[in-house]
Amino acid sequence: MTKLVATTLGLAVAVAIVWGPSFHEAGAKPPYKKEWDTMYMQEGSAMYKALEGKSNCNVCHQGKNRKNRNAYGKALAKYLEKGDEKKPEKIVDALKKAAEEHSDPNDANSATFGELIDKGELPVTLDEPN
Repeated sequence: MTKLVATTLGLAVAVAIVWGPSFHEAGAKPPYKKEWDTMYMQEGSAMYKALEGKSNCNVCHQGKNRKNRNAYGKALAKYLEKGDEKKPEKIVDALKKAAEEHSDPNDANSATFGELIDKGELPVTLDEPN
């Protein structure tokens, strides 16, 4: 019986070590999406219409690996730090700052991310993930 308990406990610890970080990462995403939706997904807005009322991870990410960010996600990430998912005001501030950035960092005349969002155009790039 003791051997079974020890084995079960060992297995539980191993699972927590391997999968634990992914559970934590997943928990950080909903606050960012919530604040983005509050800011940009107002019923009747161009972005709301473009996304048919449902935003998703590809607003900031590309591909299946959520560590790969599109150009907008990279702009937003510059203004966020670990732990900011618990600070709605910091997220809102980062969203506002990212909206002011140009969609093409090499072209000062390119539309800002905010302008693209206001037109209902997803600020997504189709290039390969970094």
